[in-house]
Amino acid sequence: MFTNREINILESLNIPAFVVENGTVPLATGQISELPFFTFVPHGPLSVNVRRSDIRNAIMTKDSFAIETPTTLRTFKLYRFVESNMLIVVEETTHSNKERDQIEILIYHVVHEIRNALNSVALSLDYLEEPFASSVEKSINRLDRLSQQLTDFVSMKKFEPEDVYMPEMAEYIKSQYKVEVKESAQVTWHVSRQLLLLSLRNIIENALEYAGSVSLIFNVNSIDIVDTGPGIPPEVLEKMFSPFNTTKSVGLGLFIAKKACDANGLRLDYRPNIPKGSIFTISLPSIHRI
Repeated sequence: MFTNREINILESLNIPAFVVENGTVPLATGQISELPFFTFVPHGPLSVNVRRSDIRNAIMTKDSFAIETPTTLRTFKLYRFVESNMLIVVEETTHSNKERDQIEILIYHVVHEIRNALNSVALSLDYLEEPFASSVEKSINRLDRLSQQLTDFVSMKKFEPEDVYMPEMAEYIKSQYKVEVKESAQVTWHVSRQLLLLSLRNIIENALEYAGSVSLIFNVNSIDIVDTGPGIPPEVLEKMFSPFNTTKSVGLGLFIAKKACDANGLRLDYRPNIPKGSIFTISLPSIHRI
């Protein structure tokens, strides 16, 4: 759950952000009221804090939107992070390059502060008794993964493609994760190694957290990541690659994996694994799927 702690950190870094919980806005940074569409009323509904219905809809469903002011067209991007409530970070992109560089630096600082706090809590685990120690350790691991995903998100730049030998990639994945590699085609892809690893890591970590058993098949033109977990509920399929998702088993990891595949010129597809589980396929764009 996002609390005053995260809001205070973001406010100290001059980042507009607010928390949405049950349709109301209980928390916001001071910078949020400087935006042309937002007036912060503690615990007020979105309809009070954002009076224009089109902007309210954009805040909850869109990745970006624009507002015409008397002097300029102001553009904004939204970053949503979902726990039991939702944290929305607003980036003004009117001057996109400078603003983008600043938000990346600021988010790196936020991640640094979060990890410092987690390290301090982790050092105190030995002084806790069960079941409290296990509960705290689980929360530490969840927040550590979230901080890694934040880092992945802001560092997702356009990398130059290179020759990536798939058997070497398969061996690296086996060395990093407890997964089974069933097949490994002797082929080379001309892609960004960093972006491919970013996609694989987020899909695998998501599967390991919620499914347990994970296997990979490196085909000539595609990579299948197969698990035997609960799968993706039908009502979530249309938004599985969106960060705006309240389903616990689908979140920021798949969103980052999809963005990294897009930036790498690759496709990311999903199909159910029969009788249960999920199959995510990363493929070269020449592969046609039905």
